[in-house]
Amino acid sequence: MTTAITGGQLVTGLDSEPIPNSTVVIVGDRITAAGPAADVTIPADANTIDAAGHTVLPGLIDCHVHSTYRARDVKQHLLNTPSYNILRSTQIIEETLACGITSAREMSGADAGFRAAIDEQLIPGPRLQISILMISQTGGHGDYWVPAGMHIPKRAWLHSPVADGPEEIRKLVRHVLMAGADFVKVCTSGGITSVTDSWDEPQYTVEEIRVAVEEAANKGKTVAVHAEGTSGIKRALEAKVHSIEHGWFIDEECVDRMIDQDTWWVPTIALVPLSVEHRKTNAQWSTQQLGDEEKKDNEILSLFEKQRPLWRDAVRRGVKVAMGSDQSHR
Repeated sequence: MTTAITGGQLVTGLDSEPIPNSTVVIVGDRITAAGPAADVTIPADANTIDAAGHTVLPGLIDCHVHSTYRARDVKQHLLNTPSYNILRSTQIIEETLACGITSAREMSGADAGFRAAIDEQLIPGPRLQISILMISQTGGHGDYWVPAGMHIPKRAWLHSPVADGPEEIRKLVRHVLMAGADFVKVCTSGGITSVTDSWDEPQYTVEEIRVAVEEAANKGKTVAVHAEGTSGIKRALEAKVHSIEHGWFIDEECVDRMIDQDTWWVPTIALVPLSVEHRKTNAQWSTQQLGDEEKKDNEILSLFEKQRPLWRDAVRRGVKVAMGSDQSHR
């Protein structure tokens, strides 16, 4: 099938200025021509889409998403069945595609079945790279233990993400890779949503993180780390991970090492400011979770202004940055 998109303002990602009257030709699942209308020949058998008055641009890549469903309200989460959550997830995945995201890095929640369902066109969605789990130490950001003395899994269809010590981590990394993970995700700091940690505390030793990196490398895979605080970032960089997710409190030493080691940074900088703004119009939003998210968000946001010059300098110096929204239906 051949399709021609005509008349739209084209943003190619390569040119400094948009092309005002453009033509894009698609044959099958490949773009074969794109540029000013006068320079592109439309095949005789093409179906034409008139995009006049609209902007045409390539599909976007979101390198940090959580596209599977769980109710934000903890009570409702406990009442929903795993199958209900999976079916609700298909709507989120379709909405992600509708936002213009055609490829996404799924940072825990989706297993290989979600990826296969999209690839086989059972459900519409972006191409997914999956980590399946967010590997965590006991009491860490991915441990769903609560003071009542139980674990409340966020995605009941998945294996427990908790592992302690090099050998437990080795076994769990091997498990997720066996299950079809495209990369491995590990928490090396606390987080905003978790109950039993602070956002800036370091988690896992360098030795433990390095085991994950080595096991992933044995399969030709890489490790991404959730790391918000400086100490957790530094431990991850010492273990030579592939990417730092969030990484808001990098310092000059981190920047030097990221450049030397060719480490990617996926900053998700919009997440905290948007959460703070949302609470101004939705007072119930904070009370629906068990973690002290409002306090953590406000603390982090108060420190952002001091960090902004360093972020800009990191980009100027050549730290590799990828767009990640940390988008979630929540």
